[in-house]
Amino acid sequence: MRIKKIVFLLATVAFIFSLFVFTGCDTVTNVVENYLIGNIVLKEGESYAFDVEDIFKDAGIEITEYELNDKTGRLSIDGNSISAVKSGITNLGITLYEDATRTQYRVTLAKVYSIIESDLTPIYTGDQLLAISETKKGNYILKSDIELYGVDWEPIGNSTLGYGFQGMFVNLSGYKINNLSVSSTQRIFNNNGCTVGLFSSIEDSFIYGVELSNLNIDVSGFENEYPFSRAGGIAGISLNSTVVNCKVSGNIKTSYRTGGIIGSVNWGLLSDCEFNGISETLDVDGAQAGAGGIAGYCGGGNITNCFVIGTVISGRYAGGIVGFFEAYDAYITNCFFDGVLSAPIYDEIIGYENC
Repeated sequence: MRIKKIVFLLATVAFIFSLFVFTGCDTVTNVVENYLIGNIVLKEGESYAFDVEDIFKDAGIEITEYELNDKTGRLSIDGNSISAVKSGITNLGITLYEDATRTQYRVTLAKVYSIIESDLTPIYTGDQLLAISETKKGNYILKSDIELYGVDWEPIGNSTLGYGFQGMFVNLSGYKINNLSVSSTQRIFNNNGCTVGLFSSIEDSFIYGVELSNLNIDVSGFENEYPFSRAGGIAGISLNSTVVNCKVSGNIKTSYRTGGIIGSVNWGLLSDCEFNGISETLDVDGAQAGAGGIAGYCGGGNITNCFVIGTVISGRYAGGIVGFFEAYDAYITNCFFDGVLSAPIYDEIIGYENC
């Protein structure tokens, strides 16, 4: 449905005018500046309304009409409002029509994470949790506390294949994964070093509400052709993924990059996450080595509304939130650290910024 900002007195005139202008546009472009793509979590029964004029108020476009677009079928659209129909990750599009310049602007309005519990594969046990590695894809929901005491955890997605977990993993009811431990790197298969966490790595994924209690990861002794170990409570590497409302308590130690939530962040979003414990890296030679309360390294993406209580230790860079920050189109906002920092170079938010 297109939404018009203006009302014509004569319906017939309105139809003819709209047909002439909008089916015969001279220009179609996907370039729009000065607006932010939203990240929307949409649970079953919820709806979300976009204030389109406010979102594009600085874009320099005189919007005559607009239309929200979803090609996946996961969302129901009613004017400027959306609701969830199926679970999944959707790049919600919008077409802006500008009468004065006879132009259509087609861009992404928001990335929408829709959660319909009946669509998700339930996880009740540690064996079911580990079985996600068989495909490294899918949409899952945690349905019970899981006890991993005495298990030398093999991260989900741990394999010689080059890609990580792709999908959704959500916890809507406050269940906890307790006593996750990694003390040996002999079964960690990664051609570019050792990558450890609940997940080895995540790509284009959505992780929501995960709670890890009494975590203990020590891969500081990892050695091979690429002697780099990265670890975070949720994942060793996050690529273009969104991690929201996750909590980790415990100790994490690597030889290269350590984060309480993610070891290395490359684009995406970390929001409303908490870490309580010790984040430590031993490396004194790696140019981008670092330890952070939330992420050891950030090479792009946004971190917001995160909180850390604990100790961050590094042989090189230590940050209460991020150890080594190397991102030009990124931000860290409304994040707080309360604890101890120990490193040659450190700061309570960003240990070292290379921008």
